[in-house]
Amino acid sequence: MSFVVPVVIVFLAGILTGVTGFGFSVLSVPLLLLVFQPHEVVVIALCLVPITSVVLLLAPGLRGQVRQRTFGALTAFSVVGLPVGILLFEHFDPMWVTGLMGLVLLAYAVYGLVGTGTVALRGHWVAPSGILGGILATSTGLSGPAVAMYVHGRRVSTREQTATMSAYVGAISVLGLGLLAVRGAVSGDDLQQVARLAGGAVAGTLLGRWWASKRHNTLDRVILVALGSMGVWTVGRSVMWLTRGTWG
Repeated sequence: MSFVVPVVIVFLAGILTGVTGFGFSVLSVPLLLLVFQPHEVVVIALCLVPITSVVLLLAPGLRGQVRQRTFGALTAFSVVGLPVGILLFEHFDPMWVTGLMGLVLLAYAVYGLVGTGTVALRGHWVAPSGILGGILATSTGLSGPAVAMYVHGRRVSTREQTATMSAYVGAISVLGLGLLAVRGAVSGDDLQQVARLAGGAVAGTLLGRWWASKRHNTLDRVILVALGSMGVWTVGRSVMWLTRGTWG
């Protein structure tokens, strides 16, 4: 059972990333926290995301769809934020980082549910979006939501959004994982867990990509409501943990 649960989680996360191009960590990280420690979850997510990104970028319909300038700018600014995320990862109580993760999920869900989709973001928003994505990548394993709002706001085609986000989260995850490895934060046990879970993540991604061609707007709203609920639950869990000494 202890092995089946995380496999199911990454399979479902793979389906989401096949639809959105970045949703793997958004779904898997909060749920994997039920099974693994926060630091383990960050490493596992950073390992699996590049694998799902490669699967997506090789998929028919997404090849050659990456917006190179957007991808390059976001990646460059994210590099600035990666070391800051490392400091959060190493020096703050994991539950603070978990709470931050929940807030990101909630903010993205609200953005998707209440956004009218009529406002296009200007190019200068690439800097704060990229830096925040870098910070979140190495502190929580969640680089996607902050950057996804920017890419969506640039009013590009769905294929370009999916391919660009997939390329971005894959690249940032590799960079973030490299920094953590240099700091000695990646263990052999972590890599063994990744090897066990990789098959489920790939299978889910392939199914999600197939499903993306048949999805309906209702599916988008169901996903966003689920992510928002997860964000509320994660923040609540962190607050209860961090204040238990105060109230007890």
